[in-house]
Amino acid sequence: MQHPQFHQFCWKPLEMLRDLPLGPSYCSPPSSLLSYLYPSERGGKIYYDGMGPDLADIQGSLSLAITHPQFYWYVDESLSPEHLSSSLLRSEIHFGAPLPSYYSLQDRADEQRSRFKNFVVQYADILANQSTSQVKVLYGGTELFDDEVRHTFHNDMMLAVISGACITVLVYVLTSFSGTV
Repeated sequence: MQHPQFHQFCWKPLEMLRDLPLGPSYCSPPSSLLSYLYPSERGGKIYYDGMGPDLADIQGSLSLAITHPQFYWYVDESLSPEHLSSSLLRSEIHFGAPLPSYYSLQDRADEQRSRFKNFVVQYADILANQSTSQVKVLYGGTELFDDEVRHTFHNDMMLAVISGACITVLVYVLTSFSGTV
C-alpha cells in the first residue's frame, strides 16, 4: 500500500464513508486477519478495521477472530482454538473504479483499464521486493496473470525467431560451402 498512486486505485465503498476511523478520504482496509490486531477506536466504539495505531492483545484478538466463518481463509489448516499458530497469513487488497477524474466505469473504459494494469504491474514489482528469508510475499490477480502470459509469449516468440534465423544461417552455410561430389 506504499505505492504513490495507491489511493487513486483503491476501493472506496459507500460504507467506508460511514466508518468514522476511515472517513471519506481513506481506502477500504485490506481483508486480513491484521484488521483484528490493529483495531481503532472512535467515540468509545472499537472498529476492527486494521487502522489502529497500536497492536492489540494478540491472544484476545485471535480468539475473537476465530469465531468468524471467514477466519480460516486467512490462515493454514493447522490453526485451531488450541493452537493459535499458522505458517500462512493471507490478505486481500481491494481495488475499485471509476478512477479519479472519470465519471463512471464506462467513461473511457479502455483508458481506465490500461492505467489500472500499469499500476498493478508496478505494484507487483514493489511486492516482489518485500520477501525476506523468513517471510515469502506472494501475489496474484487477473491483470498480473495476463501480463505474465504476454511477456512469456513475447519472449518465446523472440527465441523462436532467433532460433529460426540461426538454423537458416546454418543450413545456408552447410549447403553453400559443401563440395559437390
